[in-house]
Amino acid sequence: METKAISSQWVIAKKDPQNLAKKQTYAMVWIAEAAPTQRLVQSAQQLSKTKNLFPGVQVTAKTSPEFGFLIETQPGWHLQSEKQFEDLLEKIVWELNRLSR
Repeated sequence: METKAISSQWVIAKKDPQNLAKKQTYAMVWIAEAAPTQRLVQSAQQLSKTKNLFPGVQVTAKTSPEFGFLIETQPGWHLQSEKQFEDLLEKIVWELNRLSR
C-alpha cells in the first residue's frame, strides 16, 4: 500500500490500483501504540453514519481486522495532492474528537 498521509495515530494508504475512471479506495488505519478507546470506536461508527460530511468522499468505520476507516471517492472525483490527503486526515480526526466529547 502506498502511504498518502500520516500522523502520530493514523495513516492513510491507497488500497487499490490507480484507475481514474472509477472510485478510489483508501484505508485510514489506527497506528498508535495504545489501543483506541471504546468512545473513539463509537465515535468512528457514528461518523461513518453521517452522510455528505466530506464532499466526494464516503467514510466507513471498520473495527476488524484493524481499527480504522475505508475511504472511497465518488467515480471521477479523486484526491490527488498530498495537501488534500493531509486535510482529509485532519478533518476526520477533528470530527472524531468532536464526537468523542
